[in-house]
Amino acid sequence: DDQAIQTILLGLPEDIYAAVDSYETGQEIWLRVQQMMKGSDIGIQEKKANTIKRR
Repeated sequence: DDQAIQTILLGLPEDIYAAVDSYETGQEIWLRVQQMMKGSDIGIQEKKANTIKRR
């Protein structure tokens, strides 16, 4: 779970990171991130940019 948490947190914008940093499991973090970024054009653009950077 620690690796999952680190993987999720590394790709987040600072404001979302700050909001989910206190959660204890990867699942909790992932669900909250999904809620916060749902329908966000910025979230979609950042996800694409992070995917491209990691290739």
